[in-house]
Amino acid sequence: MKRCLMVLLAAAACVVGRPALAHHSFAATYLETQTVTIEGETVTSCFMVMPPEVGGGLKLSQALARYTWDGESGVGMVERSNTDDQIA
Repeated sequence: MKRCLMVLLAAAACVVGRPALAHHSFAATYLETQTVTIEGETVTSCFMVMPPEVGGGLKLSQALARYTWDGESGVGMVERSNTDDQIA
């Protein structure tokens, strides 16, 4: 009886655990055999936020990115501070 219960519990764990693996898999989330072309534009502005005279020399870069793919579109923002030697 105890062995039968252990086998039943092991089988139940396999049945219950299997869908969780499939749910979190890469293939269940992404279409691996298809490609999507993403087009976009980026608009950037850069200005001084802390002059070198006060110990900073930081320039703030802000960018707005617009993307389109498969008839859908999205917008993103990027913001970061850099010193002159970090800006290429």
